[in-house]
Amino acid sequence: MDENTVEHEAFVRKIERRHIIVDVLAKSACLSCQLKGLCSVADIEEKEVKIPINNPLDYEIGNKVIVYMEQNQALNAVWLAYVVPLLLVVAVLVLLISLKIEEGIAALLALATLPLYYFIMYLLRKKIAKKFDFKVKEKIF
Repeated sequence: MDENTVEHEAFVRKIERRHIIVDVLAKSACLSCQLKGLCSVADIEEKEVKIPINNPLDYEIGNKVIVYMEQNQALNAVWLAYVVPLLLVVAVLVLLISLKIEEGIAALLALATLPLYYFIMYLLRKKIAKKFDFKVKEKIF
């Protein structure tokens, strides 16, 4: 594994004209991954990923493939999923406490920013998904 990429073993589930949909197998692929402690893929057994391809005839349903993502993209995903929400909650909490709002209410309001943040992320999911692209490294026979 290249130290600048995050690789996962996957199986081709569906083949489309310009994409394949694969099931990423986290349990075996995450053992050697440097980001396994931060990545939510490591918490589940399979994750469906859509990957652009050039020629759909190169793949068959059930093919075992290695998919990868550049490490900086994976770190950006961790930032968006975990670090930014944490900083948002802390910033809102500090702001509300500095405005002399009761601590309990300030804490609840700070936590209430999380659903709003993740809802905005949901609305922007297509735009965000364009920045995080898996690619097929190789087929395994």
